[in-house]
Amino acid sequence: MGLVMNSLLGSRHGGGDEFFGDVVLLLPMVGASATSLSDKSSRGHNTWTFNGTSKTVGAQFKFVTPSLSIEIASPRDVFAPDSGDWDIGDGDFTVEAHVRFRTLPVATDATILAQWAFPNFGWNCRLAAATMDMQWSTTGGNSRGSGTQVYVGGDNVIDTWFHFTWTRQGTTYRLFRDGVQAGADVVNVDIFFTSADVLHMGASDVGSSN
Repeated sequence: MGLVMNSLLGSRHGGGDEFFGDVVLLLPMVGASATSLSDKSSRGHNTWTFNGTSKTVGAQFKFVTPSLSIEIASPRDVFAPDSGDWDIGDGDFTVEAHVRFRTLPVATDATILAQWAFPNFGWNCRLAAATMDMQWSTTGGNSRGSGTQVYVGGDNVIDTWFHFTWTRQGTTYRLFRDGVQAGADVVNVDIFFTSADVLHMGASDVGSSN
């Protein structure tokens, strides 16, 4: 799996200007160098570890900034230390990213953003084969089945920028691609496990990093 990401936002309480003070991670890649990222939110999550060949590049970008490029290397992700900011629990949240796939995973999953390593499964925004979804755990050791995941159909393609958004408001989960809701609302009252895992970007589930 190879992917490029640009303008990543994570919020536990919703998106848009009304909730900007609740944004816990904002990575527009502005001013990024080959192996560093600068969080533009007020939380200042600026400690990131780049594994394998992961780096920021200017060859592909969504806007006028570099993008984060991640290949199938081992290890093959970028991660930040654990933080209470990543603990979703039963709260509202919005996670969004611009993503461009160079290849699509076939027999594996590609994580966009997650705290997802046994026995600290928390939540995982991912591409499973060609299908974008979100999975979560309530115990740290279980993965919720397909009936409680949020799916977008398997028509994602390579070499095209997509804007993916995962949201929960109250007990309603929704997933959007390019501003259009994918599939029906999913209603669930699960409380996400409070994971002690690092925050992964771009990991593959092949190996120990995810």
